[in-house]
Amino acid sequence: MDAMDSVCGQTLDDVKKLVNKQVRSGTISRTEAGHVVKKWKMREKRRVGRQTDKQTAQFCYACRQSGHKVSDCPNSSEKDFNSGLCFKCGSTEHTSSKCPRKNVKGFPYASCFICKKQGHLSRDCPDNSKGIYPDGGSCNVCGSQMHLRKDCPTLQQKSADKEAKEVALVEQGSDVGGDEDVVVKKPKVTKKGPRRVKF
Repeated sequence: MDAMDSVCGQTLDDVKKLVNKQVRSGTISRTEAGHVVKKWKMREKRRVGRQTDKQTAQFCYACRQSGHKVSDCPNSSEKDFNSGLCFKCGSTEHTSSKCPRKNVKGFPYASCFICKKQGHLSRDCPDNSKGIYPDGGSCNVCGSQMHLRKDCPTLQQKSADKEAKEVALVEQGSDVGGDEDVVVKKPKVTKKGPRRVKF
C-alpha cells in the first residue's frame, strides 16, 4: 500500500492528516485509511519496543550494570578503561581485530574488568570463576570453562582419530594402486525436517 510508505517516520497527527487528505481526494477509502492508521500504530509500537530492548540489552563491564556500555558508564572515569585502543600494540588508529602485528601473544594493552589489571582480558583472568561463559556454563564434552565446544581439544582429538582410521581403511583396500590418491569419504548428514505433532 503506497499510503503506508508515505507515513513512515511521522507522528500520529501527521499520519491522520495525510490519511484524511487522501480519503477526501478519493485515493483511498475510509476502511483503508483505518487500516493504514492501525498498521502505523503497530509499526511504531514495535519500533519503540526494539529501541527499549536494545537499550536494556546493553551491559557495562566496568560497573556490572545493564542499560549502558562501558564507554557511557556514569560510575567510571575515562582513565579506567581503554576505549578505542588496540589491545595488541596500543595504537588508537585501529582495533585489535585489524592490528597489523599478528605475532603478539595475548593482549598486553588490555585492561581486565574483573581484577582491574592490565595485560589480559576478562575471559583469561585468573580471578574469573566463570571462564569464557559470562552467564555460567561449560563445554558439554569435557566440562572445561576455558573453551567452547567447537574448540574442545577432546572433541578435536576424537575427530582426528576417526579420520586417521578412515584413511587407514582406504589405504588397506586390495584395489589400491601406487598412483591412486587417498580419498576419504565422509558419511552423509541427513537433514531432519520439522517435527509435526498430530492431535
